[in-house]
Amino acid sequence: MSLKLQNTDINALDLYTGTINKAYLGSTLVYGSEVAASGIYDNASVVYSLRRPDMATKWTNAVLKIRRSSDDATAFVFFDGDAVNDTITLSSLISTTSNTTPDATTLTTFVGANDAYVEQWIGITPDNSVDGNKVASQTTTANQPQFISSGAIITKNGKPTIDFLSDYRWLEASANTDLDVTNSYTILSVSNNILSADNGGLLATGATSISGLLLYNSRATNKRHSVIVATGGNLIINTSVQHNVADQKLLTTVVDNLDMDIYYNGTSDGSGSFTGTYVNDRLKIGILNASNNRLQGTIQEIIIMPSDVTADLTTLHADINAYYSIYV
Repeated sequence: MSLKLQNTDINALDLYTGTINKAYLGSTLVYGSEVAASGIYDNASVVYSLRRPDMATKWTNAVLKIRRSSDDATAFVFFDGDAVNDTITLSSLISTTSNTTPDATTLTTFVGANDAYVEQWIGITPDNSVDGNKVASQTTTANQPQFISSGAIITKNGKPTIDFLSDYRWLEASANTDLDVTNSYTILSVSNNILSADNGGLLATGATSISGLLLYNSRATNKRHSVIVATGGNLIINTSVQHNVADQKLLTTVVDNLDMDIYYNGTSDGSGSFTGTYVNDRLKIGILNASNNRLQGTIQEIIIMPSDVTADLTTLHADINAYYSIYV
C-alpha cells in the first residue's frame, strides 16, 4: 500500500524539516521509508575469505581461481548459496572464463578426484566489484597453496581453508595503501601454524626481509605475534601467549599512528610503538620473502580495515569466532 495525493505517489513525507520514515492509517502502514541495510564489514578495505562476509551489498563474484593438477586447467569458483556466511562447497558453481558470472558446472565436476591449487584469492570489497589490485595471485605452480586434495576440499575445524603447509607457498597482490604504519588500520586473521621454528610469516608488505612484516604467527620461544620489520626501527611484540599449537587462531593487529595493539583469540595481548623507515610496495599472504619466514600453516580469512576499529572489536571478534568456533 502506498500514500498518494490524488493519483500521484508521495515518495517522501516531511514534517517541517524532519523526515517521516513511516506513516500509519489506524494500524495499517501506508507509507514507509526503510533505512538501508548494513553489514559489520561494510567499512573493510578488503576481505580475503572463504565465507561471504556480512556486507550490505552482497558479494556475487568469484572467490578463488583454482588450478587442477591433472592438466593445469583453471576455473573461477563462486560461493554456494546467496546468504551471509555461505561458503565454498563441491556444489559451488564455477566458470572457466569469468570471475563475475558462473556457469552451470559444479566444482566437483571440474576437479573430479584431482588436487587443486590456488592461483588467485580474490579480495572481497563492499561495493561488489573485483579490484585487480586486491586480487592475491601466484602464477608459479610450484608456489601455489593447495585448496583441494584428491577431490575433497581441505578443511580446518570443519570449514574450508587454504593450505600453505609446503615450503614457499604464497599469494601476492599490489600494495594495499591502507597498510601504512603512519596511518591507522586493523587486520584480523584466522590462521593455523604448525611450523616448529620461530619464523611463521602470515602477511607481509615488501619484497625483502627489511620491508614490512605485519603479522607474525609464531610457535617458538620468542612468542612473537606482530612484527614490523624496517630500517632503523623494528617493532617486535613478544606476546604473553605461546602460539605453539596447531589449532586455529584469531590474531588481530590494530595500528594507530605508529602505535600497535595486538589481540590473541579476542583478548588483548600486547602493545608497542614503531619508529624507522618502512617499505610497503606489495601485499604477500603466507610468506615474508622467497627465502625464509614461510607460514607453513593454513589461512581461512584475512580482513583489512582502513582505520583503528578498537571500538568495534568485540562485535568483529564475536562474528568471526561464532563462525569458525576458534575459542570458547
